[in-house]
Amino acid sequence: MNPMNPINTDKISDNIPSGRPLLEIRNLAKSFQLANGQSSVIFDGLDLTIHENEFVAVLGHSGSGKSTLLRMIAGLESVTGGNISLRGQAVNKPGKDRMMVFQNYALLPWLSVYGNIRLAVDEVMKDRSAQERDSIVREHIAMVHLEDAADKKPGELSGGMKQRVGIARALAVQPLLLLMDEPLGALDPFTRARLQDQILELYYQRHQTIVLVTHDVEEALVMADRIIVLKAEETASIGQVLKVPFGHPRDRKALREDPRFHSLRNQTLDLLERYFDERKQKAHVG
Repeated sequence: MNPMNPINTDKISDNIPSGRPLLEIRNLAKSFQLANGQSSVIFDGLDLTIHENEFVAVLGHSGSGKSTLLRMIAGLESVTGGNISLRGQAVNKPGKDRMMVFQNYALLPWLSVYGNIRLAVDEVMKDRSAQERDSIVREHIAMVHLEDAADKKPGELSGGMKQRVGIARALAVQPLLLLMDEPLGALDPFTRARLQDQILELYYQRHQTIVLVTHDVEEALVMADRIIVLKAEETASIGQVLKVPFGHPRDRKALREDPRFHSLRNQTLDLLERYFDERKQKAHVG
């Protein structure tokens, strides 16, 4: 691509991933009841499809509904209208087919690395023998390179190590869909980059479908196949769906030298800035 010809972000990409539809969201509505008796409407008619083996990033300003959307997919928030289905089955409560990785780690402080992962495996895989469950836990501890820390408790771990435990715990129950709510937001840039690479490595190994909520445009471009950009006006909606034009596996250094990377990053930042300005203007007029 000629770097002088910028990537067009003004229309939804026609490039559809080769995998079958896995998650389908149709006419989704979500509202909250406020203390004054009025309703706050977050979504009112959102449609989205996530395909098997796809890595999707969700971007948007605070208040655009990113985390609410992820929590509804996880079954942690109820749906006011419309529907969410995973392989044709309605999503209306948490399930082992969807696992979530949180920014705040959500580890039990009195359990070791092994114990935190084993608790999830024991809950989901009750039909497996104790030996099989032990093997699954140890396999996933090794997968995130925490063998030497298996007996340590969360208080003895760095932020990056805690997040790796959360990722291993989520993957150990073998979900169809891995949901990540800004899991790297609190980490320093070096640790963040290392964990981005490790998540991509797991993505390649497991062919895992992933939906990542992030505020970081570069993180989305380094990791995702598609970027869903949400905007918030009276209600939140999908502003743009951007196809990331880089194949996998990705080389971070090569991406930084690719003019397409810089062009798409700048255009995505411009898009977010435009949505933010439009929201401020409408709020001022209102």
